[in-house]
Amino acid sequence: MGTTYTYDVDKTAVLVALMPVVGFSGDRVTVEFSSDEVETVMGTDGNGRHVINKDQSGTVTITLEHGSPSNTAFEIARMTGIPFPILVKDNSSLATLFATGDAMVKKHPSLGLGAKPKDLDWVFTFVKGHLVHSGAKTY
Repeated sequence: MGTTYTYDVDKTAVLVALMPVVGFSGDRVTVEFSSDEVETVMGTDGNGRHVINKDQSGTVTITLEHGSPSNTAFEIARMTGIPFPILVKDNSSLATLFATGDAMVKKHPSLGLGAKPKDLDWVFTFVKGHLVHSGAKTY
C-alpha cells in the first residue's frame, strides 16, 4: 500500500508585521528571489567554475480579497516606512518555511471596482530572505 501525502491550504500560516493574514484570494502567497543562487562561468579554454551569488533579495506577493481586514494592516505597515517581518509556514509539510525580517511594501496594489471588486495583489520587497522546502507529512 502506498503512502498518502496531503497538502491543506488552510494549514498555511502567513504573518506580516507579526499579524496573521486573513481574507486570501487566488494563489494566496508567492515568494520569488531576485537572482539565481549559483551562476556558471566558462572560460574560452573550456574550463569553468561556479560562482555563488550572495543576493538573497526578492519579493513576496500576497493576494487578498478586496474586503479583507488584512488590507488595513498592510496599509498601516506601509505608512510606517519601517521594515517589518514576514513569515510563511506550510503546517501540512515537515518544515516548508519562508522568513524575512526586512520587508517593505514595494508597490501599492491597483484598484479595480466594478460589478465585482478586484482582488488586491500586495507586493513586498525584502533584502534578505530565507526559504526552506521540505516534503509533506505522511499519514
